[in-house]
Amino acid sequence: MTPMTIPFQNGTLAILSDLHFDSYQRYALDPIKMWGLEDILWNADALILAGDLTNGSARNWPNVFQYLSEFIPPDQIYALPGNHQYYHGGLDGDPHLANAARKAGAHFVQKDVLLHGDTRLLCCTLWTDFNLTGVDLSRFDAA
Repeated sequence: MTPMTIPFQNGTLAILSDLHFDSYQRYALDPIKMWGLEDILWNADALILAGDLTNGSARNWPNVFQYLSEFIPPDQIYALPGNHQYYHGGLDGDPHLANAARKAGAHFVQKDVLLHGDTRLLCCTLWTDFNLTGVDLSRFDAA
């Protein structure tokens, strides 16, 4: 796998996860402005969307990219799925997610490596089975 290099301009990466944009959209809320993130995005070298862009599948992703393009150019957006992207489909849905990102001009980076200056980001959806070796409730508390 060849790493993908994020052009280094000022050294700033914005990282958002669990945006669940469709939840905000349902109530006509603007999460970026609501949380005061506009300046951070305008000045970032890239925006890493680290999972759960929406509550559902790829069909909702175009709205997220269109909305975020008001704050950062799509070619500076690097998206990977979260667990919610698989809830209404299967683990084989990555091609649909990749297509949605590509059509928007963004990057789909599931199972990819990103380089930004001296920083290396390993992009993958994390699923944890706390019951893999039996029930140990202390692991739930630790998580």
